[in-house]
Amino acid sequence: MKYNNDKLKKMIKKRIDEQASDLPIYYAVSGSHLYGFPSSPEVGGDIDVRGFHMTPPSRYLKLDQPQVRYQINQRGVSDGFEEWCDAELVSYELRKFTQHVYNSNFNVIEWLTADPIYGFNSEISGLWDIINRYLPMDMASGYIGLARSNHQSNYDDQPTAKHCLYALRGLLAALYVTRSGAVEPDITKLTTWYGDYDSLVSNLIEAKQTGENATLDSDLHNWYIMTYRNLIEEAEDAKIKFQNNARNELKNDLNGWMMKYRQ
Repeated sequence: MKYNNDKLKKMIKKRIDEQASDLPIYYAVSGSHLYGFPSSPEVGGDIDVRGFHMTPPSRYLKLDQPQVRYQINQRGVSDGFEEWCDAELVSYELRKFTQHVYNSNFNVIEWLTADPIYGFNSEISGLWDIINRYLPMDMASGYIGLARSNHQSNYDDQPTAKHCLYALRGLLAALYVTRSGAVEPDITKLTTWYGDYDSLVSNLIEAKQTGENATLDSDLHNWYIMTYRNLIEEAEDAKIKFQNNARNELKNDLNGWMMKYRQ
């Protein structure tokens, strides 16, 4: 599904303007568009816009704490946002956003790899410098958790191409961040890097293009199962523990970046 940057910028501005003192910082399209398997125009699907804003520090001194997370159109269409019914917006306040980075939240860190639709890469260059010093952090554990939960969904329900793609993306991304010390959310780029599974992923993407809940035939499902079993073992063996001393240093660096940003 294609999206219009100017239209999405208006949605972001409208939501932030409702909190006049908040400053929008950085927003990008995430979800399947970032992961390399967007829905086809015929199927539709939502556009996931993610990012963060900054609340003036003085608001943290009041009894009523500022809202740390805005969400639009996540559970039905939000009032006043009917024009953007095919888009979802999630925005974290700077402190909450930075906490997610500290906790190696791969979803949040991946947003920073996308081309921004609001804000500039220069806004986060200092943050990337910090992240790069500590990668792979504990991102592999999160990616493996993503893979396991989506793989389990294939047993709780009928196996779908979407769940299989998310599971394989998690395992390949875990291997990538561990071995390269970099972040890559796009599954098609991950298979190219890995040097295998391009055909399997192409078949799964083709199946997903027919519908968000498209199921697999037995041959494609068996192919996926064999690949998952190989990759989950490899990813678990490759995982590196994020040491406590490095974690503490990361916290100090993130605190410094955040405090400087608020000045």
